[in-house]
Amino acid sequence: MKIGEVDRVPPEKERSSRWADQQSLFWYRIGHLIFSTFFRFWVRRFEAVDAENVPALGGAFLIANHTSGMDPFLLGVPVRWRMLRGPGKEELFVSPFFGYLMKKIGMFPLRQSVADAAAVRTMVEIFRSGKVVVVYPEGGRSDSGELTSFSPDFARLMIRMKALIVPAGIAGARELLPIGTRIPRPNTAVVVVYGEPFELSQFYGGKVTNEMAQEAAVVMHDKVAELVERARRRRNELEHARS
Repeated sequence: MKIGEVDRVPPEKERSSRWADQQSLFWYRIGHLIFSTFFRFWVRRFEAVDAENVPALGGAFLIANHTSGMDPFLLGVPVRWRMLRGPGKEELFVSPFFGYLMKKIGMFPLRQSVADAAAVRTMVEIFRSGKVVVVYPEGGRSDSGELTSFSPDFARLMIRMKALIVPAGIAGARELLPIGTRIPRPNTAVVVVYGEPFELSQFYGGKVTNEMAQEAAVVMHDKVAELVERARRRRNELEHARS
């Protein structure tokens, strides 16, 4: 995602505040029930590892690789004790009906082609209110399925906020819902692995230079990459068990 100048107060401040408090417990539970049932009886071979690493209390950023539109639900369903929130591309909110559902389950619009200051402020507000925010630091979906570099601007934001970060790796989401398809494939092996929470505390203190932000981005990238590899190995085991 494009973070841009995080220190500036954006002209869209009112819009960001409007999106920060739209999540509904009722609609989130309905969505959780629907997708839990869907994963159990349609996907069937969905496995989550170490989901308890997501803290029960306090604000945190849950970062992961991004290869499919199913990723937010794959990350959220195993974490039953928290209501996750996160950005979705602005096009998802064009329809009044689906836009309403999106905001009620905890999603807010992100303009991917520009530095969306309002979306950044929304993330900050949500985190500071003690909630968990899902972010994909690659900046968008990886069409190749391989993990790409993380945004130094996002790393800079994490350093300045001294935020708690929970890494996660997903394997099989791209196979579950290939690009260009609308219906997920049944009986698909999908694995999500959650890592231990961490902070970028080694970068605290002093001015956050471009080099420091880039180095911090690599630290986050490597943690997610390790979890993606673990998820892939476990997914391969599930595939072999099936055969």
